[in-house]
Amino acid sequence: MPAGPSWACCRRVPANDFARNLGLPEDPDALCELISRAPIARVDIGWLDDQLFLNVVHVGLGTLPATQASPRLKRWLGRFSYAAVLPQLRRLGLLRGFQARLETDDEILEERWLSLAIASGAFFGGGSKVPGACSRDGHLTLVAVRPNPWWRLLWTFMVTRLLGHTPQDDDSVLMCQPTTCRIAMHHRHRVTADGESLGHFRELTLRVEPAALRVIVGPC
Repeated sequence: MPAGPSWACCRRVPANDFARNLGLPEDPDALCELISRAPIARVDIGWLDDQLFLNVVHVGLGTLPATQASPRLKRWLGRFSYAAVLPQLRRLGLLRGFQARLETDDEILEERWLSLAIASGAFFGGGSKVPGACSRDGHLTLVAVRPNPWWRLLWTFMVTRLLGHTPQDDDSVLMCQPTTCRIAMHHRHRVTADGESLGHFRELTLRVEPAALRVIVGPC
């Protein structure tokens, strides 16, 4: 990152998770008032190998909105464009998931996964919030989804949207907050970062760089 001073501010639009991570208000007048006061803080950024990301890296199901949802669908449905592509799983052959080994700070898991999301803040996927996470906590947020029938995943998705956390006793979702994460897959899979396709990978190394970006923020 550049050594000189810098700051950033981001306008709130549908599915804009970086703005949510900064705690920016949706109301334009409130946003202008916040900018005039210019509360400055430093937030974390993520690295995928040598690629910087501000929001989230996806493997598996989470890549669908970037590759399958149309711009019009994203514009009109915002965060719910993620739910709208769930029924396509059967047609796209993604119900079985993919085999991958996850290595975090203190845990190693190797099993089948439907989706892997690694976020640098508390919000990802168009508004999903991880309780207790913050873009200034010095950690990544790993959300790993195990294969399940699409209707059960849709139910989990909607309940999480409404309650702000996954349903109790639901083992379909694993969450943790490492500082580093290594993913090794049996085959190459598409990877997206901040909604853009990066290509197909077999191995990924992700890490957090704490307090790397100077920004205008609201409450965390």
